[in-house]
Amino acid sequence: MLYGTTSSGGYFNSGSVFAITSAGELSVLHAFTGGADGGSPVAALLQARDGRLYGTTPLGGAGSVGTVFRIALPGPATTTTTRVPVRDHHSTEEDVGLTLPSTATAMTLTITTRRTPGLRWARPYQTASGRVSQVCRVGAEAVVCAFTLQPAAVLGPGSYAFAVQLGSTGLAHNTHSDRFDLTYTSGGQLYAQSGKF
Repeated sequence: MLYGTTSSGGYFNSGSVFAITSAGELSVLHAFTGGADGGSPVAALLQARDGRLYGTTPLGGAGSVGTVFRIALPGPATTTTTRVPVRDHHSTEEDVGLTLPSTATAMTLTITTRRTPGLRWARPYQTASGRVSQVCRVGAEAVVCAFTLQPAAVLGPGSYAFAVQLGSTGLAHNTHSDRFDLTYTSGGQLYAQSGKF
């Protein structure tokens, strides 16, 4: 991973700090506004022992005489799992909440839910429709749903929800063997996480 600056351009035409992978995948880490955060960085960046990038800008800041800035590099995504209890005797679901600190260029999330006698398979649910395809395999022992980021699509920084929903007649679902497996690429790095409900 290489890091650098531009003295102009960016979202506010006041420069930016960027990361680029050896494969040419570019990510903007910060776009300067030309205001309090500075503008038009021209000096080289320094990566300190704390892992952050440090640099200076000749413009912006207090008195418009420039700034010293630091940029925290994005880390891996965070995930939360939730088992939604039976609602109104109609359905229950297991959710994976995914929070991305930076843009994901590839992603596959698999949710495996064991079958509970008396509960029927209902459907998958997600909040990234149009960018993520979903395929579910319903077997005698389990329902396996795979959510996959479509080619050329990206998931920007933010929070997304993915769920497997089961129809219910008031029965409780035993989550003993239910799990999720996640792989995604962000900033040219591959990340993987797994967990249980």
